[in-house]
Amino acid sequence: MSANIDRPFSVTIITWLVLIIAVSNLIRFARAVFQWDFLLGLLNVHPAYLIISGLVWGIIGIVLVWGLWKAQKWAFYVLRWGAALYIIYIWLDRLFISSPNVRNTNNLFVSVVSLMLLAWLLWVFARRDVKFYFGVIDE
Repeated sequence: MSANIDRPFSVTIITWLVLIIAVSNLIRFARAVFQWDFLLGLLNVHPAYLIISGLVWGIIGIVLVWGLWKAQKWAFYVLRWGAALYIIYIWLDRLFISSPNVRNTNNLFVSVVSLMLLAWLLWVFARRDVKFYFGVIDE
């Protein structure tokens, strides 16, 4: 990215959203580490799942935030795939890991929000100014 190219506002918003998700996953990781014994008796899944998934998504998110902020070309491609994979992960977690109380509530709402978020991300990253910012096209 050239120093004189302004970051599109939509990319700034997406970067902040990714940062929020990354930090919440890192908090999930840290809380699972520090509350291991408590979680062993509480969950129907081993706390290692929370540790591994929190750490993996947290690290991916932080790296992606850096790439989005610095207009790295790879971030343009990784964000779309990462968003799709994260939504799939959320749904797999919701359907197979979560308690039945969570599993059976608000599925329609979560589906609509997931699809709208993915559609919005795809629309933003199809815009010319965003492609130019990441160096995918030249003007």
